Amino acid sequence: MLSRVLLKGAEGVTSSSSGTPQPQCIADLQRFIERHGYATRAETFDYLSRPPFSPLLLDEHMEQQQAATWQRMQHIAELNLIEGNWAWPTPEQNNNLWARLECLSMHDISLATTIGAQLGLCGGAISTMGTDEQREEFLPDISSCKIRGCFAMTELGHGSNVRGLETTATFDEATNEFVVHTPSDSAQKFWIGNAVLAKRAVVMAQLYTKGTCHGVHGFVVELRDENGDLSLGVRVADVGHKMGLNGVANARIWFNNVRVPGKNLLSRYGSVDQDGTYSSMIEDPNIRFTIVLAELLRGRIAIIANATGVAKVSLATAIRYGLSRRQFK
Repeated sequence: MLSRVLLKGAEGVTSSSSGTPQPQCIADLQRFIERHGYATRAETFDYLSRPPFSPLLLDEHMEQQQAATWQRMQHIAELNLIEGNWAWPTPEQNNNLWARLECLSMHDISLATTIGAQLGLCGGAISTMGTDEQREEFLPDISSCKIRGCFAMTELGHGSNVRGLETTATFDEATNEFVVHTPSDSAQKFWIGNAVLAKRAVVMAQLYTKGTCHGVHGFVVELRDENGDLSLGVRVADVGHKMGLNGVANARIWFNNVRVPGKNLLSRYGSVDQDGTYSSMIEDPNIRFTIVLAELLRGRIAIIANATGVAKVSLATAIRYGLSRRQFK
């Protein structure tokens, strides 16, 4: 894409030795710069040149931008542009995934971010922290974008200290349910991508059984019912207009003793019996915590892919401007 942008800006500019760049030179330069996923990138840019991906109307109101982003997100799912399982792809799928994300971020960073929230964080958390049965139950509607999903980990007060999350999930033995609760205003889930109208969330909370805290675990929480109404005890608020990325539906979430079925604890690394007994194949809680967080690192790699795309566009824009600007008459 960088070579495409640069060469588009250089059309008609000749060099003293070779003249106007030739098509084969352009193709060779593209392959040299892009390195891998060349066919995937070409296919992605072809899709992005057509509706509903183009044109981008960035002067629309925030709600309209969010609606357009979700429409494009659903179209991405229909086209199956994000290949394979986000959590455990093959090497080829891995290269294609990063290539697509880089291209998407060049065109529409709100869309690329929403893909990360829906598939990478929400879907990825279910894939990596859930059992086979949980993946089968919860993933299809997220992967197909039949419903909106989000990953609710960040809190207003904890910063990057995930171990210090305040949100609690307390097991009720009488009903075989977890009670998810926001104990203070600093415990509100904050800046959660895709959450404004999300139906399903993976909520990271401190797991309590019989008065003992077992550390941070993931829980699948239904934020809304089939009619789109908020579930009992759930409160959601849009974070409001931002300096950029207004197509991303960022929100704040509070839980007031929200009841969640016991089976919704993502239990690949830790489970709770109906009598409230906690068990894990990883005895050391520090190691368990590290493994859970390590499973989420792919989302950070996706951010790098997005940032690479944005950096390429920024560099190409600066170079093209430098070619066209005359400092003195």
